[in-house]
Amino acid sequence: AGGMVSLPNGYSLRVAEVLGTGAVLFQIVDTLSDEVTEEFFAIPGNIVELDLEGAIRYLQVHQSSPGMNFLTMWAELSVYDQLKRLVDGQPLTDGTSITLSWAMDGDGVMRLQEIVAYVPEEVCY
Repeated sequence: AGGMVSLPNGYSLRVAEVLGTGAVLFQIVDTLSDEVTEEFFAIPGNIVELDLEGAIRYLQVHQSSPGMNFLTMWAELSVYDQLKRLVDGQPLTDGTSITLSWAMDGDGVMRLQEIVAYVPEEVCY
């Protein structure tokens, strides 16, 4: 199996297998006993929510490859402890507002081009 990523509450995350489609089979492992407590697949680009005895984490696979054999498979991933959904024009908790700029690409797909964070000016009369 691949390398281990430390998680809260005595757990680790291990890459067990990478399929030709890029989907990654992960195992959540009890660090003390090395026992697999859960297995799940993650597809690159999607976010998976993990509940580790009340400690919520979010896993996102960016890229993966099954490699030529079991020893060369890999997955590039991030584990986040919080996520914030950005909504165009919605203020954040610190008073900053967000503007999302979208544009049509050459394939006719709307894609996010830019995220602008700004502090709205107060207008006094």
